[in-house]
Amino acid sequence: MLRFGTQLHARISKNGLYASNTFVCNSFISLYANCGLTDESEQVFHEMPKRDVISWNSVIQGLGQNGCSRKALEIAETALDSNVCNENTFIAILTSCSHAGLVVEGLNYFNLMSQKYGIEPKLDHYICAIDMLGRAGRLQQAYDLLRRMPFAADSVAWSTLLNACLIHKNITEGRSAAREL
Repeated sequence: MLRFGTQLHARISKNGLYASNTFVCNSFISLYANCGLTDESEQVFHEMPKRDVISWNSVIQGLGQNGCSRKALEIAETALDSNVCNENTFIAILTSCSHAGLVVEGLNYFNLMSQKYGIEPKLDHYICAIDMLGRAGRLQQAYDLLRRMPFAADSVAWSTLLNACLIHKNITEGRSAAREL
C-alpha cells in the first residue's frame, strides 16, 4: 500500500494536481501517518496552500498515534488559535494526551471544549478522558468521570475502565466495571 501510495503521490505531484486538491492532500496525510511516516505526513500538511479541518485533524491524529504527541499538541494549538476545530479535533487531542500520559493537559483540553470552543463533549470524548485517566492509574477519577457523564455509559466506556483496572491490578474497581457490562 505504501509503495503504491508514494508512486501515486509522485505522479500527482508531477502533474500539478497535488497541492490544489485538499481532499487528495488529506488522503496522503492519512496514508503516511497510518504507515508511521510522520515526517512525510507533516510535510504534506505544511505544503498545503489551503487546509480544512480534516487536514488539521488528520495530522494531529497521525502524529499522536505515532508517538509524537508534543508535536501533535503544538499543531493542535495552532488549529485552536485559528478556530479550525470540531468534535474530531478534540478526539485527536485527547487521544494524543492519553497515549503520552499527559493527563493534566488532556483534562484541560477536555474542559476547554465546552468552556472556550462551545463543543459539548460526547460519549467518545468521555471515553478518551476515561482511557487517559485509566492509563495513568487514576482509576477512581476515571470511575467518577464515567458516573458523572450526562448520558448512559455504554459497553465501550465500561470496557475502557475495566481494561485500566486489569492493567493496574485494581480488583475492586474492576469488579464494579465488569458488573456493568
